[in-house]
Amino acid sequence: MLQKIIGCLFILALLSCQEDLPIAEAAKEVKRVDFLPLIALTPSNMADNWQSVGKVTSNPFSDNQFAIEDGSGIIVCTRNGDHLDLGIEHGDLELEIDFMVPKGSNSGIYFQGRYEVQILDSWNKQDITSQDCGSIYESYDEQKKETIHAGVVPSVNASRAPGLWQTYKILFRAPTFDESGKKLSNARFDHVYLNDQLIQENVEVQLPTRAHMLEGEAASGPLMIQGDHGQVAFRNIKYKKLGTDTVGISNLNYSMYDNKVDYIPDFDTMTVVKSGPVDSFDGLEDLAGQKDGFCLVFDATISVPREGDYLFATVIDDGGDLYIDDQLVVHNLGEPGIGTETGLIHLTAGQHKLKLTYFEEVWSAIINVFVEGPEIPKQTLACTDVMTLWRSRSTRNEVHVDATGGVELVRGYVPHINDTQTHAISVGDPLGIHYSYDLVDGTILRGWKGSFADVTNMWQNRGQSQLLLTRNAPILFEDGVKISKSNTFEERPIDYKNLGYDITADGRPVFKSSLGGVQISDSVIPTQEGSLKRTIQLSGGDNVNWKAASATVITELEDGLINIGSLYYLKIPQSVDYTIRSRGATQDLIIPISNSVNYEIFW
Repeated sequence: MLQKIIGCLFILALLSCQEDLPIAEAAKEVKRVDFLPLIALTPSNMADNWQSVGKVTSNPFSDNQFAIEDGSGIIVCTRNGDHLDLGIEHGDLELEIDFMVPKGSNSGIYFQGRYEVQILDSWNKQDITSQDCGSIYESYDEQKKETIHAGVVPSVNASRAPGLWQTYKILFRAPTFDESGKKLSNARFDHVYLNDQLIQENVEVQLPTRAHMLEGEAASGPLMIQGDHGQVAFRNIKYKKLGTDTVGISNLNYSMYDNKVDYIPDFDTMTVVKSGPVDSFDGLEDLAGQKDGFCLVFDATISVPREGDYLFATVIDDGGDLYIDDQLVVHNLGEPGIGTETGLIHLTAGQHKLKLTYFEEVWSAIINVFVEGPEIPKQTLACTDVMTLWRSRSTRNEVHVDATGGVELVRGYVPHINDTQTHAISVGDPLGIHYSYDLVDGTILRGWKGSFADVTNMWQNRGQSQLLLTRNAPILFEDGVKISKSNTFEERPIDYKNLGYDITADGRPVFKSSLGGVQISDSVIPTQEGSLKRTIQLSGGDNVNWKAASATVITELEDGLINIGSLYYLKIPQSVDYTIRSRGATQDLIIPISNSVNYEIFW
């Protein structure tokens, strides 16, 4: 009887994996790419107040100057002087750039040498203004000598502490003019992300900033960085110019198959029910003549304006594959349900064959195809009306958890680097300093400030992804078990166990775990100074080692302050004996514990 059951299960497994083997093998060659790579930039011909260096550090509480080490890879303004011309004449531009400021410093990025996005030490400021980091500066009328717009305040303060690296991702749109020079549209910032937090969106700029370098307005201008208001450092400068060329679709035809499947089938073994030309990818159910249980194959000609790398993305329910010139570019099997996948391919200028396969099992019928290329902004090649409806449903009635009235504990999936932690709890605090904790490995996964949690993902669209999202830019910490009886931390201890958590009188959790006979208590308390104070207490058993942090470079400052990879700080009491150990290209900060230890985390 058992053999019969096993045999049935084996048959069911085969039936659930009937994807055509050549497709499956080809899909293994598809490499996911989340964005089209930008062009790396190293400035040249710098003024003498700018210098190429290897490392910069500062104390966030006291230093208004960098400690600088020789080397390369970082551009730093060492003293007030000339602005830095990055050597890019641009119109529409996508920019990514890392920056660092010491305490109290000030700078800015001038798009076209005219429109400024502010850089400023705005760490822990509660009431941010149009002068703070992330603001889009005032519009100033040079003829009338007056400000016509005071500037746009960022939606949240996503700034990190001085001496830590921060990242801007900005999409700028240049003003447009007719042949006579009359302005047709204002300059605009489509978006500004600070540390991956959206802080500005669709902001029009009527005129240049007061302190702009160039007269009037034009369709293009130089990308520049302010260098006369204190020290500032930059690295990882990447850009992409955006032109007006587009990718075109023509000669679109379809073939329909009356087959209900839950995988991408081998279409050569199926029978075409109907086929013909079609104007768009819209109205899939009308095209098929039925609501569920059908497959489609679209064939078309795609016109590429210039040679280069092209990034394609598909958003599909239930699944399908995108081919260019018979090469599989995007393999999309859903999550199940609506899935998003991407693929990169190098194309020559001219016409190419496009084929999109699709299967619809149940529920919605959705196909979206996007493409971007060299100096070609992201555009839509295919969009179904139901996708617009789905987006409007998914973005309205957001569900937020507010922690201003007391401590909030929310269990939910937590995205972390390239993974999702499923056994996690997020703790919101009235002080506005929050964190997520991995209950399996007993460690802090991320911390953030400001508003607490967006749980829309957990309630709308059937709660498909179940993600608890932060409402401000999080700092991510290394995952994995932090405690060990040895000094290696190479493997997860087999005798480490999670024992849940207790709730204190003020509603905060105290996490419990054990390592063999050692009982571990882990308390994480926000402070008025904007840090997380972590206290580890042990009882029973032998002494253990605690890995408080890991990074490529760990730098000791003064008064127990330690810079962890220029991503965050630890402040360790001077009575605590710790070591910094090298492990390949990584450094670990190890604290031996016999009874208890505490330290603070700043960012």
